[in-house]
Amino acid sequence: MRLFSTTILAARNLTVALMAMLMSSGASAGERRSDAAADIFHTEHVGLADGLTQRSIDDTGSPTIFAPALGRAFQQSETRERAEILGDSTPSPPLEINIVLHVLSGPGAYGDVSDEVIDEQLSVLNEAFRTTRFHFNLADIRRYPNSPYFSGGCFPTTELGQHMKRELAIAPEHFVNVYSCRLALPYIVGYGSLPNEYPESDPRHGIVIDFGTFPGSAPPLSLGHTLVHELGHYFGLLHPFQGGCADPGDDVSDTPAEAVPAFGCMVGRDSCPADGLDAVDNFMDYSDDTCTDNFSPLQSARMQALTAAYRPHLGEPIRSESLPTMSSIGLLALALALLVSSRRFLNKELLRRDGASVP
Repeated sequence: MRLFSTTILAARNLTVALMAMLMSSGASAGERRSDAAADIFHTEHVGLADGLTQRSIDDTGSPTIFAPALGRAFQQSETRERAEILGDSTPSPPLEINIVLHVLSGPGAYGDVSDEVIDEQLSVLNEAFRTTRFHFNLADIRRYPNSPYFSGGCFPTTELGQHMKRELAIAPEHFVNVYSCRLALPYIVGYGSLPNEYPESDPRHGIVIDFGTFPGSAPPLSLGHTLVHELGHYFGLLHPFQGGCADPGDDVSDTPAEAVPAFGCMVGRDSCPADGLDAVDNFMDYSDDTCTDNFSPLQSARMQALTAAYRPHLGEPIRSESLPTMSSIGLLALALALLVSSRRFLNKELLRRDGASVP
């Protein structure tokens, strides 16, 4: 999940205050608070595919609470990769990831996104993931004018948001379903499901982003990096501030631990005593789009490993029948509309021939 405060300066000041409280009181970075700081620490439903009990936990909590299997799968993959290197195995080609983009909008096409902006977002994804052996293709754009889910009804942890996914999702085992809407929630601009959160074909998988995060939107979300961030979660990455300064953090050894999220562009910040400077330029932090520009090598390896383990059908070649066309009900409605339109046209032609005035 990616958070954003509408008042960036206030968010930065709040982060500084949080750091001071954490370092002076020894409190965990994932601890729920009753004051205003609690707004930054939201909750997620996780771990369902691993047989864990559904629970709401702090987004900054230790990953061992909700994703132990992710770390184990990554370690097993590293062992296999070392064996392949010793055997001089040929590196695998890029994994082709097919996206179905669901564009929800409100009255007057509010929230609609143009094809040109969508093309630009796809370019942003392929540039951001250039070093990860992932390549993205746009399989389909599906538009829903005046959608009842557009404003606030699309958040996936709500009953309405889950109903939206069950209704609209296309073959989640083959496609990344991305939903663009108005999240209408303070600070939250995106949400991506973890690989082991649900079974592979469960429609609750997918990514929801606010329409105001596409390339060309207002700063600081102006470059399309929110979808990059959420795809990182979708492929198994956690935040570099996960669990604060305590091990195992985000379970990736080449991203230094952070006590709290970074906002703005806090280059040079060092919030934990070990490891090195905070990776505020990493796509998985909360920094401004203009500040983030990389995944670490081990983040790339982790995404590949966890996709192979939990989303094995995602990169498979797509057959024509895998992408459903309009439903039979939709086709019937279209046929009826065409029939009515053609009859009106014929009636007008007959009236013209009779010399009648046709409006």
